[in-house]
Amino acid sequence: MICGSGVVAKKWCWLDSGNESEARVVEENLPIQNPSEELKSLKAEIRIHQKNLRRLKEREAKYGSDAPISLMNQIDDEEEAIDKIKKIIEDLQEL
Repeated sequence: MICGSGVVAKKWCWLDSGNESEARVVEENLPIQNPSEELKSLKAEIRIHQKNLRRLKEREAKYGSDAPISLMNQIDDEEEAIDKIKKIIEDLQEL
């Protein structure tokens, strides 16, 4: 689950349920101290996930076509996390 707050003073979380993911507001009317700091934090999270993804892909390359399923799942998880955070950033910037 990925959580944060946005410029509309709401706390949201990405909820993974089976094959579906969605953002849900879990609290409203939260004080937003600094919306630009929230975006900065989300961008820092993306950089961390991208670094993790690069390392996992290097490990995958060493295995060739015999990469373990657990490694493949980790790669998928990092790619999904990056996509979700990018979507959240887009949504926050549109407000």
